[in-house]
Amino acid sequence: MPTVTTTAPSIRPTPRPTRTTVVNPDNKPSKTPKPTTTRKKEVKPSKSLKANTASATSLCGAGYAIINSHALAGHATVYLLYNAGAGMNCVVTISRYVHPNKVNMSAILQVKGGASANDPGTFTAYAGPVRLPAKKKCVIWGGAWNSYVWKSEWSHCT
Repeated sequence: MPTVTTTAPSIRPTPRPTRTTVVNPDNKPSKTPKPTTTRKKEVKPSKSLKANTASATSLCGAGYAIINSHALAGHATVYLLYNAGAGMNCVVTISRYVHPNKVNMSAILQVKGGASANDPGTFTAYAGPVRLPAKKKCVIWGGAWNSYVWKSEWSHCT
């Protein structure tokens, strides 16, 4: 019997035509490309906003002294005050500017093993004051201005 040999057909890739781009050096771009980086503009208060002149000591009352404060991203400051004669703490959140359309703000105070108080709402200039007796007791204090919120750990225990 004769031997039959089969050869597999060879497959060759079909060459693709190459694409040639012709650039004319005399053609200039019609527009200058814009830079890809952008700078954030500093947010400045509207000219209709006035600086807030309220003070934490005047809001809490006679005998109170500031013992701590915390800034809320430059928009407001939360103050913790203490009246040694009365053994009372006071917290106020004071906006940097007076906002005629009102802003969400709050002031909070919590006494360890005791009461807690807060003053949330929409205000033009400040939230609070909130006052609680806290002689020789730790407190948590804090506040908020719009979406900026801050709250302390237990502190000021003496």
